[in-house]
Amino acid sequence: MKHRAIEASSSHGLEALGIAVFASLANVVAALLLFLATFVRRSDMTFGMLETSKMFIGANLALMVLSIHHVEVLTHDCRWWGDFHHGNSDVCHQGFTLFCVATVAMGVSNCTLMYLASRAAITERRVFAKQLGYDIADSDL
Repeated sequence: MKHRAIEASSSHGLEALGIAVFASLANVVAALLLFLATFVRRSDMTFGMLETSKMFIGANLALMVLSIHHVEVLTHDCRWWGDFHHGNSDVCHQGFTLFCVATVAMGVSNCTLMYLASRAAITERRVFAKQLGYDIADSDL
């Protein structure tokens, strides 16, 4: 009788979830960059950190969508085969639903961070332009 929810080459099966784990942990990089950007006083460094964090957020959003698909493929048999085969159908459904809800919550927070980083980058551009002596209107940004 099979008791695992996903097929993998080892007894714990974590290597099959590499994309999902990496997508979850990669969110820390963008959040850390945005946190550190609040303490940097040089406009050029702050602007670079904001733009880098926006790139990481975009990559994380794509990875999270891929991880949902990957986990869906890995757990399909466990969720849709009859419960009499393995006895894990309800647990697999609950686990996949929880993973999807958590990933969507991270996606919403990443979209919020993307918006805030974009607004902060516009402000930093304005400050940087003023430091260089340019007079820039809001429409020029």
